[in-house]
Amino acid sequence: CAHDFGRANMVVNYYLVHGNYYKKYFLPDNPDVDNYCLIGDIEIEAILDNKEKQCKDLYINIKRDKRIVTVFVVFTLFLPDAKSGLGNLMGGLFDREDARKALERLWRPFLEWADSQDDLFFIFKGKTGLHQYEHPFMKKLLSVISHEKYYQNDEFLVKDLIAISDCTISAGNSSTLYSALCLGKPAISYNFSMPGYSPVIEYDKHLVATNPDELISNLTHILKHGISESVFEKVRKDHYAEGNLDFKAAERIKKLMKEIISN
Repeated sequence: CAHDFGRANMVVNYYLVHGNYYKKYFLPDNPDVDNYCLIGDIEIEAILDNKEKQCKDLYINIKRDKRIVTVFVVFTLFLPDAKSGLGNLMGGLFDREDARKALERLWRPFLEWADSQDDLFFIFKGKTGLHQYEHPFMKKLLSVISHEKYYQNDEFLVKDLIAISDCTISAGNSSTLYSALCLGKPAISYNFSMPGYSPVIEYDKHLVATNPDELISNLTHILKHGISESVFEKVRKDHYAEGNLDFKAAERIKKLMKEIISN
């Protein structure tokens, strides 16, 4: 749902979009697109061969007697020399110590609060292959939480974690955010990098936080009061094809490609 000014002057035959939300953002800025194709939300990640063992490991390590909060956030913005282009880019632009201080300022208060919550269990999942939690900055940051109160594993599937979570936390307008909302699970966008750009706030003000205090406050509110079903219905209508929650985006893409080739 971000503006796509970079392609505004391109002539595009087919533009794949999640749902009707394109009419608000893409359409005004991209007049030369012939066909907007509604495919639904899709989270692309590797499916491991040991999926059965993976799920077993998930349920062994997760504390099922507590409410679960999963954090789907890429931290490479703060990690100089991280194993990603963004981490290396930021490491070259900003002082290493400044990056560490920013990471501490934006996340340490939340993690300290998390450590004080005896009825909550936290899961931290990064993108597979990124290894962000191996970075010294992240190791030090997670040391704030007692080991019995959290679990970290990048190999778990997003959909499996959403299924067992009471609320999730993502950054910006990520696919994990909308995947959770489409599945009827509360999700908070921690918009620390673009505080003035929070489209998801139109559904419910508690779905967006721009600092640790807001993140704690909104998470506390959601866990106590939940989110209205009408919010999830609106999100599905806007972001999941025609509102049909079938999670068959891959099949729609395959069908579309066949039609394009045949034409």
